[in-house]
Amino acid sequence: MKHLQVVNGRSGERRCTFITSSIDTKRWVPVLVAAAILLLTVTWMSPLSAAIIVPKGELPPLEQAYTLLQLKRYQDAKKLLDSVLAETPDDGIALHYRGMARYHLEDYNGAIGDYYEALKRRPEDADILTSLAIVRHHTGDSVKAAAYLEQALKKDPNNTKAMNQLAWILAVSPSKQLRDGNRAVKLAEKLVAQKENAHTLDTLAAAY
Repeated sequence: MKHLQVVNGRSGERRCTFITSSIDTKRWVPVLVAAAILLLTVTWMSPLSAAIIVPKGELPPLEQAYTLLQLKRYQDAKKLLDSVLAETPDDGIALHYRGMARYHLEDYNGAIGDYYEALKRRPEDADILTSLAIVRHHTGDSVKAAAYLEQALKKDPNNTKAMNQLAWILAVSPSKQLRDGNRAVKLAEKLVAQKENAHTLDTLAAAY
């Protein structure tokens, strides 16, 4: 009798053992190899699966909500945040996250309302100001959007999201009141120096 063992390449743990006879080895080797590859594939993919699934109760509620937002499960995130805010209505972070969920669900008035309430509780939070600017710009009020972004950068001069949004508005706005190519270039160059990716390079190109 011959034994073929499948071992976890990470931990060295023996996953299973196949017993074959010397007579049938050649016949069954392809099948056994395929089974071993399948088993190892499942073993190696399991951490990825664990990262995608968010088991209820495994993380604090706000971390669960943030993960759901990253996974674009906006309705699930909003439902969870509704329950959080029912118990802690003054939680500024929860209000901000729910505003983000509402924005992506195209409930723009609801998003603006949540952002305003979040700002009352966290007036120094540049990220909330940036989120409020994004929804204002999306709904056509670029003047207010730019004002919120200016406030955000006063509170956090290196906030890359605020820099990106403001540089974009200054570069492409049809309004002479807002358009400022020189400042857009300066902001975009600073932005790319801090965080170079497709989005920031696109903003720099628009500024030029």
